[in-house]
Amino acid sequence: MSTVVPLFLCVVTGCTSTGGFAPPWKKPQAKQEGPKDAFVMTGGGMERIVVDDATRQEFDTARRLFDEKKYAQAEPMFHKLVKLNREPAWWEFGLLAPRDDTKQGRSRRGDPLSEAALFYEAECQRLQKNYRGAVDTYTKLLVEFSSTQYTSRSCMGLFEIANYWLQSTGRQMDEYHAQLKGERWFVTPGMYVHFSKDMPLLDPEGHATQILNTVRVHDGKGPLAEKALMMLGTISFFRKDYKDADFYFSQLHEQFPESKEAPRAIKQSIICKQLSTGGTVYDLRPVEESKKLLMVKQAAYQELANDKDWVEGQLKMMNVQQADRDFKIAEFYQRTGHPGSAYFYYELVCRRYPGSTYATQAAQRKLELRRRMERDQGNQNPTPAVEPGPAPPRTLPPLNPRN
Repeated sequence: MSTVVPLFLCVVTGCTSTGGFAPPWKKPQAKQEGPKDAFVMTGGGMERIVVDDATRQEFDTARRLFDEKKYAQAEPMFHKLVKLNREPAWWEFGLLAPRDDTKQGRSRRGDPLSEAALFYEAECQRLQKNYRGAVDTYTKLLVEFSSTQYTSRSCMGLFEIANYWLQSTGRQMDEYHAQLKGERWFVTPGMYVHFSKDMPLLDPEGHATQILNTVRVHDGKGPLAEKALMMLGTISFFRKDYKDADFYFSQLHEQFPESKEAPRAIKQSIICKQLSTGGTVYDLRPVEESKKLLMVKQAAYQELANDKDWVEGQLKMMNVQQADRDFKIAEFYQRTGHPGSAYFYYELVCRRYPGSTYATQAAQRKLELRRRMERDQGNQNPTPAVEPGPAPPRTLPPLNPRN
């Protein structure tokens, strides 16, 4: 009995002096490894994120498949890893202000691993020529992660897709120039309905312009933004949407003054301003703006200064439009019975545009107005007739001698 009690106490307390015996509840448990830390470079700098082993292993597997060009297998794996912490619907519709949980430039909508997975998902779709899905995924990436590190690469992918969708428009432009030269009879219309994944279902040109606008906004001062502006201006000019074309060309030479395309953009902007008026009976302030732009940029760009024939031709066209406007104003006043105002504008045409056909016609109209005014004034104040002289005095009858 005396040896049982100490043995029992050793068992209860877990004493190891009895040969290393330890009860099960005293055995050291295997240490479980927690999530590992990782650092990811984002638009806001280095960020510390916590990624569990299973997620990291799954991402590495998808990335390995991507490097092996097995895009069809990697795409669903990347799609599974995308987890966006979206706000409730009322935040999206602007009914309430969104929570400001942004930290150190990190997007509030997802973690950097989801950001990378979303980008590689778009890359898999693009490389499989699923351009419809790629455009949606690229756009989602740029919207959800406003400061993403994949901005330039996403813009490159979007620009490639837009260029592919504009092949039909480029063909129409070439055929239109051939028609102007007399080499073709007509321009072949483009196909507007597509059922393959590499083209949008309807209106590929319209979808391409939306993509180019996305590129120019997110690329900022990059080279793709410059190319996107030139393409947008060219397409709008070809479709005779001169106001939009003027906007894109103006943005190009204002944002990229050192670009090789800046002189060409200035020329196109000057032409668009003249064509966007709709005629001389409308507002001609864009023509005045084009003249001011030409005079200012001519001194800034040697290419414009050397092209004297083009500059003189544009100035002549501007003067013709302004002269036609002033001449029609004078005709309006003459037609509505305001000869004084009409005479004033005819005189204005003669002084502003000497030597032009409008000045010659205005001088003739002035002469006609002067003659008519003199004739009307003569009819209103006729020359009075010669009044008779005073009546001879009455002579009294002679006196009757009988009276």
